[in-house]
Amino acid sequence: RILTGNLTRLTAPRSGPIPTVVYLNSNPWGGALPDFAPEVCALAEMGFAVLEVSPRGSFGRGIQHWLAGRDGIDRAVAADIFSALDIVGPEAELDRDAVAVVGADFGGYHALRMMQLHPARIRCAVAIDPVTDLVSWSKGRPGNNERERLGNASRGWYFGTDVERLREQSPITHPELLTKPLMLVSTRHDPFEPGSDLK
Repeated sequence: RILTGNLTRLTAPRSGPIPTVVYLNSNPWGGALPDFAPEVCALAEMGFAVLEVSPRGSFGRGIQHWLAGRDGIDRAVAADIFSALDIVGPEAELDRDAVAVVGADFGGYHALRMMQLHPARIRCAVAIDPVTDLVSWSKGRPGNNERERLGNASRGWYFGTDVERLREQSPITHPELLTKPLMLVSTRHDPFEPGSDLK
């Protein structure tokens, strides 16, 4: 498979490997951000190397790439990110033993699942308004317009309706596996407010 993404870091010389932040897209089918991202630049200015990847399941690489994440997007995304780290890490002088993951919404979901699935490779995580329950999230919120109804239908079609499988892939099912430092941020009080997703 072919992986694409962005690596942002300062060009100033450093002594030793660079601590790395994996920045995760908030869209369930999003990959590396194509435009200027102030949050990525801020992290780079603090001295981190910031890696963004367009893993399996993300738009923009064709239908096979998109559908490849359908049966286990948590594991596919994690595998592709670690592959990218292993490929570019040595040449870019990344510290692959000091990796933090940061994400909001569905990116927060991936941050939590990466910590649960690969605790040996993740040092810490920041999850902002993360999706924690795929069963509830995949149903969406009550659709009042065509866009919301289409979004709900897309979630159900892509992620399926197998409740046991969705529950197994949900961070809320495995809280005991979150053993590394974690900053969990909640900014939304009403899960049905405009712009928010049902968690």
